[in-house]
Amino acid sequence: MGNKDMLPEERLEAITSEENQGGDLKKIDYLYYFLLGVVFPGLLLVWGWY
Repeated sequence: MGNKDMLPEERLEAITSEENQGGDLKKIDYLYYFLLGVVFPGLLLVWGWY
């Protein structure tokens, strides 16, 4: 059964189940977020100045 065939109640139940919530973030995930959200845009700003 695909997602298009599911009733709204079934979709809500699937969304709220604990197994579909995803896992906790690891240290490497926070590093990637920091690099992509702070360092990389900062480098682009500095590169744009020169």
